Amino acid sequence: MAPQLCSPSPPWRGGRGPRSTSPSRVPRAHLPALPPPSELICLPYRALTVRCLCEFKVFLDGRLVAEDIIYAREEGSSVVLRSVIGSEKRVDDCRIIEVDTLRERLILARKAS
Repeated sequence: MAPQLCSPSPPWRGGRGPRSTSPSRVPRAHLPALPPPSELICLPYRALTVRCLCEFKVFLDGRLVAEDIIYAREEGSSVVLRSVIGSEKRVDDCRIIEVDTLRERLILARKAS
């Protein structure tokens, strides 16, 4: 019988295995499910998942005013928005009332005059 490269329960799943657990020496059947290559950074003996930036759509009074926004701050009576490409947009006389990362939306409201 040929020697096995790893035990039925590899070390990264809580079991005991051989000293060398390099992914190149471990049979594919024992590797955990990995994200697509675009989201994976390979390091020796480890896998690190990288998430993308949260790019917001910005709404004011129910109307879309900006897209792909990664940065927002209130500055005086206005809100400064910065997009992925670095361009800034200033929305006057408003404030941030909601930041929803699950829906990737940022809600602004007009300030009462």
